[in-house]
Amino acid sequence: MPPSEGRIEPARLARLLGDWPSNDRGLARALALGISQLITDSHLADGALLPSQRTLAEALGVSRSTVTEAYEALAAADVVESFQRSGCRVRRKGFADPGATVLGPDSLASYDIASGALPGLPVVAEAIAGIDLGRLMGHVAAGGFFPAGLPELRDAIAQYYAELGIPTTRENVVVTGGAQQATWLIAQLLIGPVDEVVVEDPTSRRTLDVLRRAGTRLLPVPFADGELRLDLVEQLVTRRRPRLVYCQPVVHDPTGLTMDPPALRAFARILQAHHTFCVEDASSAELLFDGARSPGLGALLPLDQLVTVSTLSKLTWGGLRVGWIRGSAPVVERLTELKRSIDLTSSVLDQLVAVDLLRRLPELRAARTAELRRGYEIARRVLERFRAGWRWTEPSGGTGLWVDTGADAAALGSALRAGGVRALSGVEHFSPFGGLATHLSLPLWYPEEKLETALRGH
Repeated sequence: MPPSEGRIEPARLARLLGDWPSNDRGLARALALGISQLITDSHLADGALLPSQRTLAEALGVSRSTVTEAYEALAAADVVESFQRSGCRVRRKGFADPGATVLGPDSLASYDIASGALPGLPVVAEAIAGIDLGRLMGHVAAGGFFPAGLPELRDAIAQYYAELGIPTTRENVVVTGGAQQATWLIAQLLIGPVDEVVVEDPTSRRTLDVLRRAGTRLLPVPFADGELRLDLVEQLVTRRRPRLVYCQPVVHDPTGLTMDPPALRAFARILQAHHTFCVEDASSAELLFDGARSPGLGALLPLDQLVTVSTLSKLTWGGLRVGWIRGSAPVVERLTELKRSIDLTSSVLDQLVAVDLLRRLPELRAARTAELRRGYEIARRVLERFRAGWRWTEPSGGTGLWVDTGADAAALGSALRAGGVRALSGVEHFSPFGGLATHLSLPLWYPEEKLETALRGH
């Protein structure tokens, strides 16, 4: 039998598929489209074994030939891999696009309320158009290779931390292609397959993806109402001696909540007392609705015990792939050497724009947080009208609203998907071990009429 993530239970797959025949296509085609969409949306892990044809047919109330035909279409699209005795295994790294080649137009959502990518701020286009030609020509005349990042950008980032009261120099900064690359570099450098990592539950889905691909053993600690279970953190770092702790104390993703200063100081004391290394993800820290700024753990932990991940992409525009890691000079040097193996240099143009945008940070912060505050009020109004039973804790910032539906959110997500709406549930995307089954993440940038249409009647 090939290696896998375990066999998917037929009842679970049936629940995730929801009302899959409702798209008026043939049953086998509709089933193949439904499974393909679940794979695309990361509801089914790479390497997971699909139920046998017989058991899935029984769970769905269809003929075995329908399941056989659907599996054959998925295999032909290279979305799954067939094995004689063990059935079909999910193959997310396939070569074909199942929607465009074998399966035809798939059920791509008309309303994508799963995306946290904000529309770009107009000032980004202004900064791109306003790049000084003489300054640019100076870089064009040189080699263009800056593995750790443009010196002027690294200096600007160091100044950013200095203004937060966190002493930082150029040597403490490596520029990355966004926060995702930063997290990947840290995982590759610091974490091995047998290592254990403490994470919040829920936590960032992009980070969970990186850690899972690294083969890391995850030790979840509940994070709710802006509070991390510090008693459990202390137990884990005392008894398990994890490789590191990953956390988002300021504007946590997906909840949008922030630890209060006393709790943050208590957290730092625990980490220091047990000499536990920490990765602080501050990707959303500039998105506090009140426009305030927080130094997070950077002002509480020594550099040899902390690396901080941050980015301009969330604040300004997802297409501007500029992030960074702040850490001790030896760690930054090792991260830079690792980065050379996959990325000789980040885009010089993006970095020049980033230098200009960092100078305009107060303006950017004010524009974005005002936009997100309006988005929260829109989401609140829509939910009060159409989902009065849903509950949430008001976020302190961020791009999404973390709601408790009081029901099976994965099944609700399937029902929404059948109506052309793509949503993200907690159990499938944000929980290390499939908890938070009643939670959904909703965007705070969606226009009111579109969010209303997406949520009404599903």
